[in-house]
Amino acid sequence: MASQTPFVKLAFEADGQQQLDQEIRLAIEIDGKTFEPKIVKGGFIVPAEVQSGKQIKLRFISGKYDLSFGQMTKQHFDSEWVIGVKNPPFQEDPDGPLVSDGKDLRLIYYIEFRPHSAEGTK
Repeated sequence: MASQTPFVKLAFEADGQQQLDQEIRLAIEIDGKTFEPKIVKGGFIVPAEVQSGKQIKLRFISGKYDLSFGQMTKQHFDSEWVIGVKNPPFQEDPDGPLVSDGKDLRLIYYIEFRPHSAEGTK
């Protein structure tokens, strides 16, 4: 069986709208060493070092956004990613305020991991 280069499909959303033509950069820190994976249309090539990494951090840069995600695992690289940002004004949360200590919330950002298409189904 041929070896396949790991690829992560990546989408970027700002305020719920997919950013199709936005240039992105990634930096993946693996056990203290930084790698900049090759960005290809629709995602990126996963550095081989991810498989043996113990401590993995991700830095995502696009336009005015510079986002950091700590405590990643190698399993996160076996899924599709949606990285998103939400800018104010934020919709009210029915469960209560987003920030309760009197501070102003300036940005919400997240990474969503979606499993690859279900295997064996059509």
